[in-house]
Amino acid sequence: MLHTNKADKRRRQPLLMLICYSCFATLTIFYGLVERHSLFITFIGFHLVTCLIIPIFHAYWEGNLAIKWREAWGLHRQQERKLKGIWWGIISGVLLFILICLGFYILLWTGVSTEWMRNKLFSWGLTEETKWWFALYMTIGNSLFEEMLWRGFLLERLLYKMQLFKAALLSSFFYSLYHCIIGVTLFGIKAGLVATFLVFMTGVFWAWLRRRYQSIYPTWISHLFADWALMYTMLRNVL
Repeated sequence: MLHTNKADKRRRQPLLMLICYSCFATLTIFYGLVERHSLFITFIGFHLVTCLIIPIFHAYWEGNLAIKWREAWGLHRQQERKLKGIWWGIISGVLLFILICLGFYILLWTGVSTEWMRNKLFSWGLTEETKWWFALYMTIGNSLFEEMLWRGFLLERLLYKMQLFKAALLSSFFYSLYHCIIGVTLFGIKAGLVATFLVFMTGVFWAWLRRRYQSIYPTWISHLFADWALMYTMLRNVL
């Protein structure tokens, strides 16, 4: 009965509320980077408030914080299934790493200004002293926080409202929305829109992967490789 009541709470959460949370994520990125030109403010608004505090608050309100934490890490899953999911994460991650590196070099070949990207990143508060810490945080921390929000908190609740395909499309749309702001700002309109579409498609794949293995490990590992590729190419060619 208790489990049913908790599920009912998630089921009763309005779709509009979930969409508002998704839009709020984009607003924190827009406010932090476009309005305040601050990576620190962006990290506070997006990572701390949106990706961490909101999901934890809901899990606490639903009365199953410990259970959801165990489920997120797949601690309730059989070891063989968990390992298979991890291998999926590694293989897809390596593939994404290669594709992102190739894509970035194609981007540079088209004439996108690395000087513009560098100046923009430094105008957001990045420095020579902090760029390595920034790359490390974006690789490990950003990938984890985004997976907790998009393929954890939001996708799970959308699945109470619609089928997996629709939930994956909707969550990936909002996931790619704020990447559009970042992509267009750094790469220009055309390249930024192409990058946004690729982010959307990757988000759909990660939604399927998360649902297939019911654990954060596969998607986090895959996402970590993707962010690692981006940071590697940025450090090598831009910063």
